[in-house]
Amino acid sequence: MPETEYVARIDAIIAARLATGRGNHIINRIIDELAEAGKITIFDDPVDRRKKMISREDVQVIIDALKSSRREV
Repeated sequence: MPETEYVARIDAIIAARLATGRGNHIINRIIDELAEAGKITIFDDPVDRRKKMISREDVQVIIDALKSSRREV
């Protein structure tokens, strides 16, 4: 069974921005909403307590949530 890979929160935001074209403010809001709802988990980095870590699977959940919330104009 492969180990879960984690990325920094800022890297997750960049990946979501590249995948969806959404801005940082919207992505941060969605991340916070998903974390409060318990759909994703955000960890403290064991080396640098200021850095937050998100699993690759949770990054995909964030991207899916952003794509499903897109309103067509």
